[in-house]
Amino acid sequence: MNRTITIQYDDELLRDLNLSATQFEEKARLMLAAKLYEAGDLSTGAAAEFAGIPKPTFLTRMSEYGIETFDYPAEELERDVSNAQRYL
Repeated sequence: MNRTITIQYDDELLRDLNLSATQFEEKARLMLAAKLYEAGDLSTGAAAEFAGIPKPTFLTRMSEYGIETFDYPAEELERDVSNAQRYL
């Protein structure tokens, strides 16, 4: 079942942001998806779907908001690099 959230805003907000209504609504949807992802409530795939954009695009856009999408502990990365170097 699809549900809808209604947010009231006026044209002054659109002028302040220099966005059309469609651009503002897309941005608001993306930012909500980004925060839900950042909080750990949605996976990247679910957040991208919610935002209505492909997953690679969602991952790229997260850098615009300073949200890390690469969560790989330094110790694991060092171990993987060390293991890979043994085969070079």
